[in-house]
Amino acid sequence: MGALKKVWFWLRSILRWAGSSLCFQTYFYGALLLTLTVIPVMRLTIRNPLTLRRRLLALLSLGFRAFMQLMVTVRMLDRFKTQGKEWHDKPCLVIANHPTLIDIVALFACLPRAGCMVKGSLLRHFFFGGVIRAAGYIPNDSGPEMLQLARKHFEEGFSLVVFPEGSRTLREGLRPFQRGAARIALECGIPVVPVHIVTNPGFLRTGDRWYHIPDHPAEFRVVFHEPIEIPPEIRDDPVPSRQVRRLTELFQRRIEEISGQHVAPTLTNPARA
Repeated sequence: MGALKKVWFWLRSILRWAGSSLCFQTYFYGALLLTLTVIPVMRLTIRNPLTLRRRLLALLSLGFRAFMQLMVTVRMLDRFKTQGKEWHDKPCLVIANHPTLIDIVALFACLPRAGCMVKGSLLRHFFFGGVIRAAGYIPNDSGPEMLQLARKHFEEGFSLVVFPEGSRTLREGLRPFQRGAARIALECGIPVVPVHIVTNPGFLRTGDRWYHIPDHPAEFRVVFHEPIEIPPEIRDDPVPSRQVRRLTELFQRRIEEISGQHVAPTLTNPARA
């Protein structure tokens, strides 16, 4: 029986590795297919830029939901669950922890009218650049223009996803929060919805490759919490730099509360400097 268990374990591992390969090939080549075929056809048939963007984001959300279901089918995930979705019916700023490589996929699967902040270099990415540009995602290196783009984003009826850590959460704890989310919230006066992304067991974490998969399928949950109330002492602070710092600290405390994680003790926290 011991030998049979080992054979079954290795066979299952090979099948799940193949499933992981299928998922990520679908992800990469699906993006390229959209860029080369679907998006040009949409541009030819939909003349209104806002209508085009809404339909493209809805299509992407549908594709991301299919991707998450594919991960369940190939047993990368045991289940994909969402909670508290009523909090994002209207345009809002979504801030979330960032434990895995596919967090933005999971969030977009829940948000049919949402964009995000992306690294500027991704606009030139061979596979994703065309989709990112067509979807109107905001480059994080756009300087002062970033706030103008965010405001326009909300005015057009879209939500915006930001990972305040700036990169995937470290294994030993959260990264110190960057101040971009606080600047956007203060500039645009938009509701801020905190999100807790939970995976059990953890997988596709910082340092992991796509083929690093756990022994058992992971549960993946996206939990939307009540919007964060910005207290008057922060909202009415006359010193902009202090106002942004204090709001960043508030965002970080809220994510710490809902995630049960804290900033890694080895890191300096600029939000609290």
